[in-house]
Amino acid sequence: GATAAHAKLIAVHTDAAPPGPVGSSQGIIDPRGYLVTSMQYGVDPKTGELVSGGASAQMTQAMTNIAAVFTAAGQDLATSGASCWLYGFNSTTFGPISDAYNTFFPDKAHHPSRNPTGALLALDGALVGVSCRGFPNGGVRIVPPNFFLTDFNSQGLLVDGGSHLYTSAQVGAD
Repeated sequence: GATAAHAKLIAVHTDAAPPGPVGSSQGIIDPRGYLVTSMQYGVDPKTGELVSGGASAQMTQAMTNIAAVFTAAGQDLATSGASCWLYGFNSTTFGPISDAYNTFFPDKAHHPSRNPTGALLALDGALVGVSCRGFPNGGVRIVPPNFFLTDFNSQGLLVDGGSHLYTSAQVGAD
């Protein structure tokens, strides 16, 4: 469950996910219920080791870890997830990582914005890392007409009573 770390912020801890990197908390909740998670990798919390099976298996484990942090914060990733940053994408891993990620959001109406990036990962052997943000009960999905109609990810998510907008990564194409 959540434990007090500061008068206005609450640190999240669960044994169902590995600790945050370099001793950081697994997540922080502000007074509005806004949750920010630390980076999670495809590490099995029971063994402390990266799971085998490549990028897809690591993404599934990383998202399982993120979902556990959301649960410990009293939220459901599938309905409260607002924005996720996925690190480690490249041309060979994008499809498998994206497919594994999408399974965590079965209801297209609650799919968060997504920002994949090919960043260098700090954990040796890691193929992917994930950090997500969430608000209780998610937000309002924004998808411009005729824009990536087959994409599961919202192009934006309006949350916290309309005070925050999270957008997905955009490319410079018509």
